[in-house]
Amino acid sequence: AGQTVISRNTISRNGWLTSGGDGGGIRITGHTNGLTITGNTIRSNRGLGMSVGMFVVAARNAVVRSNAISWNGIGGRDLGIGILVGFPNGLMISNNRIFENGATNFGAGVYVTSNGMGNIRNNDIYSNFRYGGAFGDGPSSAVGIMIDAGSTPNIRGNRIYENQERGAGNKSGTGIVLAQIGSNPEIRS
Repeated sequence: AGQTVISRNTISRNGWLTSGGDGGGIRITGHTNGLTITGNTIRSNRGLGMSVGMFVVAARNAVVRSNAISWNGIGGRDLGIGILVGFPNGLMISNNRIFENGATNFGAGVYVTSNGMGNIRNNDIYSNFRYGGAFGDGPSSAVGIMIDAGSTPNIRGNRIYENQERGAGNKSGTGIVLAQIGSNPEIRS
């Protein structure tokens, strides 16, 4: 079997806009080995529930490189996330621009959950946000990188800045959040 490659596409304005509907640009679940996602523009994908630019679950040896991932979740109610990963083995997220992803309740550039392992290297992760709403996930609900549920990614050489909550009375944002006991990422410059 050959390697799956998603390259040089514009993936925009996908989603479900009814109550609780999710939206996403790319959704990979259970892809077994050797996926490459490179050189894409993934923007303005949204839903009223979870809005994700790229959703990657249970991928082995996947590469997410040199993509521009932005404006996912805008207008969404619950979650606006650039890249959401879970159960990866050997995942490499590198040299991406991940910015301006957010929603009313939670916004993040990269969210690693469900015992995620892999590498997050040399990305620009900035201006991801939360606006309004009463929901708060841990110490902040506007983050650059969120590490959750025993995940152990290797985070190196990223530029993470200006991730924040917007609007009157909101809290400040956070660059990197370790949200659950048992998260043991390696974070270095």
